[in-house]
Amino acid sequence: HVSAMMGNYVNKDKLPKSVCIVKTHNNLCTGTLIANDIIITAAHCVDKNHIKKPKKKLPIYVSCKKNRSIRAMTMTYPTTDLTQSSSYHTKDQALILDDQGQPNQSLRRKWKYNNSDIAVLKLSKPVQKITPQELIVTEEAAVDILTTAIFCGLYGAGQNNREEVGTINGIDYNDVKSNLLPDQFLRSSGGYFFTNGKSQGIRPGDSGGPLSCLLADGKWYLLSIHQNLAPTNNWKGRSRATFKDELWILDTIQD
Repeated sequence: HVSAMMGNYVNKDKLPKSVCIVKTHNNLCTGTLIANDIIITAAHCVDKNHIKKPKKKLPIYVSCKKNRSIRAMTMTYPTTDLTQSSSYHTKDQALILDDQGQPNQSLRRKWKYNNSDIAVLKLSKPVQKITPQELIVTEEAAVDILTTAIFCGLYGAGQNNREEVGTINGIDYNDVKSNLLPDQFLRSSGGYFFTNGKSQGIRPGDSGGPLSCLLADGKWYLLSIHQNLAPTNNWKGRSRATFKDELWILDTIQD
């Protein structure tokens, strides 16, 4: 797998307005506007089976730049059937036992490397005056974007980003992508972007945040969604490329 040290924090002019804060009653995450009334984020951010001590109802609110918070009307994440190409389980749900009561390591590995930790939120009303990001759903397009982008950043509202909670910040990804050809980068990591960092690494609250690239046409393009981290000294994170769940995402947002 490819791991790469993160770069410097990005300047404010490289913070896309389309990266938003996603909140439940006791949880803060990040999401990306891909249509004026659709947010894409991590499933574990909005799944009440994953969040500790959920209420009977789990209201989800989204805040993009200076817009007021908007409530999510519906939330959808992939099937829990691990045999499907896009499937989602929490870590506990993936602990499937065999006939001897031992963890089924084959399914565990499938969960670890192919968990579609992704959710689509339909907002109760559209976000105003913000241009959504373009969604990348093929590997070829992802390679092209990484090759031609004038800037790429990994964005989130993590709790220790510049010591601010609930503020969108970003980390410069240009140094990372310039050290390895994009097709090598994607294929050697199985469609995941692995990231390491210390004071500038992944933090709680960054889940659901995008790896986004800016092209010369002035548009931002969404390439991957941050899924999880291992809170080691390096705060290693894993971000799943959107093309891995191409069919599920397209079917969901078109419904």
